[in-house]
Amino acid sequence: MTTPQWLTLAIVLCAIVLFASEKVRIDIVALIVVVLLVVLDLITPAQALAGFSNEATVTVAAMFALSLGIERSGALEPLARLLSRIRKPWLLTLALMLAIAPMGAFVKNIALVATFLPLALRVCANTGTSPVRVLLPMAYAAQMGGVCTLIGTSSNLLTDSLAQQHGLAGFGVFEFTRLGALLAVVGITYLMLVGRWLLPQETTTVATTQNEIGKFVTELKLNASSPLVGQTIAEAKLGEKHGIYALELLRGDRHLWSPRSQRLEAHDVLLVRGDWEKIEQFRKRADLELDPEHRFGNDRGSARVLVEVMVKPASTVEGNTLEELDFKRNMDAIALAVHQRGRILRDKLKDVRLAAG
Repeated sequence: MTTPQWLTLAIVLCAIVLFASEKVRIDIVALIVVVLLVVLDLITPAQALAGFSNEATVTVAAMFALSLGIERSGALEPLARLLSRIRKPWLLTLALMLAIAPMGAFVKNIALVATFLPLALRVCANTGTSPVRVLLPMAYAAQMGGVCTLIGTSSNLLTDSLAQQHGLAGFGVFEFTRLGALLAVVGITYLMLVGRWLLPQETTTVATTQNEIGKFVTELKLNASSPLVGQTIAEAKLGEKHGIYALELLRGDRHLWSPRSQRLEAHDVLLVRGDWEKIEQFRKRADLELDPEHRFGNDRGSARVLVEVMVKPASTVEGNTLEELDFKRNMDAIALAVHQRGRILRDKLKDVRLAAG
């Protein structure tokens, strides 16, 4: 082999290692490869930039934009609500695959899986099913649907582009459909009849202290008539009696970081952590109010629904605080609590920056 061939092989192997390790972003690795090829004079600058004007590249970029538009427009919400009614794991798995596979032919599989991920996790939690038994088949179905059309996956587009560059006829949009649909049906059948027995029945996780003490963090304000007034948190035994854990005591603009020995006063605000049901029970028993987001205005007669929502990747609310989003004015909604995995919040809710998940 010649020196340029050895250099090219070395660059390819390094790129594979970086892709597999995931220590560097995929797009950064791709750009590094292009730069190295140009710097080592293995390709010309014109050849390096030619890919950005390639029809396949432009089409893939357009498909990502289309996928994001479909995702953010809420076009898939009716289907998501229909699937949320399914409680049987095997039926949910089948329904998700049958729904995602056809859409995967026109929408990028990453956007599809990201859209249905919160729904699948919620149903798995309600039925006590291992998410692995639902999420893996769902991801496979999205990929199997992607090969059914020319625009469903980037590999098909790249093949079409290379064929035309070598003087061959291009592929039609639905030229892959017959074979792709047949393989998708076979794949889904295999996953339902054989694959389900190969997937783990349950996932083993080590329970942590954070999970044991509940996941939601919210603010509770003491009314003057609350039985907690005059007591310390240690005396009230919130954890032992109610399963609620006080993280901080807010008194006006003061943050009292060690509240256990501090005597509680009317209008104090406790930053507490626990399961939502326990927080609600404790709030009613101790005559407390949700604060400071608990401002419903004068429309007490209007219907109110308590919901739990997850911030999805690439959401427009990522990086914003609740105060910046101003739910009350913009969406007539009020944030009562926040849950961030692996982190105990110690900020006022309005100052917490939202993150994916």
